[in-house]
Amino acid sequence: MFAWLSVSVSNAAFSEVYGKQALIDLWCRMPCTERLEREGTLMRVLIADDNERVRRGVRDFLLAQPNFEVCGEARDGAEAIEKARELLPDLILLDISMPGLSGFEAASVLRREVPGVKILIMSQNDPVQLWPAAREAGAHACVDKSRIYTDLLPAMMNTVESVNNPPDERADAD
Repeated sequence: MFAWLSVSVSNAAFSEVYGKQALIDLWCRMPCTERLEREGTLMRVLIADDNERVRRGVRDFLLAQPNFEVCGEARDGAEAIEKARELLPDLILLDISMPGLSGFEAASVLRREVPGVKILIMSQNDPVQLWPAAREAGAHACVDKSRIYTDLLPAMMNTVESVNNPPDERADAD
C-alpha cells in the first residue's frame, strides 16, 4: 500500500511536507519485514550502549552481515530515544545499564513514542532472569553480551518477525 513512498519520496521529504509524526505513523503501520521485502533494503539498527567498545564491536559485527545497516549509535537511554525519533530504525539494541535512563526505562518510552520499533535488550546478566522485566518494559528479546556473536543475529531475526518469547533456557546448556 505504501510502496510508492519509498520509491518516490524520501523520509526527509515526506517529513518536511507532512510532519515528523505523520512519517512515524506511516512507518509504524507497515510491518518491518514487509518494508524490507518491498524496498529491498537493509534492516536499520540503532545501537545504544554506554561502552564505546561494545558499540563498535556490535557495529562491526552487524556491518559484516549481509542484511543490516547501523543507522545510528547512542551512549545513553535519552540519546537512544532522540535518535530513534529522528532515524526511525527497524530495531534498537539497548544496553540494560546506561547512565541516565536505563535500557528498561528507554524501552518504555520508545514503546509509546515510536511504537513500530522492535527492541532488543543487551545485558551481562542472565537474559532468562531479565525477560519478565524486559517484556514489561516493551522489549521483544534479551541477549547476554557474553554470547552476542552467537545469539544476537537469531534474536534480531526473531524480534523483527515479532516473536515475543522468552530467551531459550537451553541456550545456556551449550
